[in-house]
Amino acid sequence: MNVVSTRRQRRTVLALLLTLAAMVGEAKPTSLRQRPSHPSAVDLYGATDPWAYLTGQFEPAKHPLFIRIRGLGPRSKRHWLRREAAEALVRMFRALRQAIPGAALTVRSGARTFAFQAKVWDLRFHSSRGNARERGLHVMRWFAMPGTSRHHWGTEVDILEFSNHYFQRGIGRRIYRWLQANAARYGYCQPFTRGRQHGYREERWHWSYRPLARHFRQEWLRRFARFPNPATALGPFAGRQTLAPLAPTYVANVDPGCR
Repeated sequence: MNVVSTRRQRRTVLALLLTLAAMVGEAKPTSLRQRPSHPSAVDLYGATDPWAYLTGQFEPAKHPLFIRIRGLGPRSKRHWLRREAAEALVRMFRALRQAIPGAALTVRSGARTFAFQAKVWDLRFHSSRGNARERGLHVMRWFAMPGTSRHHWGTEVDILEFSNHYFQRGIGRRIYRWLQANAARYGYCQPFTRGRQHGYREERWHWSYRPLARHFRQEWLRRFARFPNPATALGPFAGRQTLAPLAPTYVANVDPGCR
């Protein structure tokens, strides 16, 4: 990479950082580095009901703790993330590009609402075979029940390709190895790793902002356990009555580095 392109890349990253800060407006949340180890409900959820937040029943575009990210790759659409997660992601992408010149990083997915998750879930569920349990287990190899997805929290990003194979060779392998060695420095971890006995299959494309996500995971499990009927804890989706009792298994089982 020549000097001119390097300078352009630095200017692009700096401009994005400034854009992220400006997009927050006057309601800027305090950085987690300045918060206590146990953030308050306001720090975590703002004015949104905690269970509504944890299950994705709110609009990230209208939430003051979220910002829109853009310009993070040639195929990146406009996604929403928690401000802390977005700023850390920009820093991590900048460091990765410096370590691996030419790496074309792309954000493929960010925050998702319950409604979005339910729409995709129902399509996949009804296109699967078997009874409700068999269909649900088939979908949940890589896709979460609505109301249980970590993407509801604004702490998760999917990058580059939805394929483990991509990250096993070539530039994908180099990027994945760098993330394994360095993502934790920026607060990120891979929740769905190989070798776990329960939950979703390995997802090398999925990375989570741990400083927030670990609190959301703990609170999701604690609040879900309060419901005498698991199905009533979640909004409507195909197979809910049969599959809702399985939800804690999938939410709980993440890599120890993400807990």
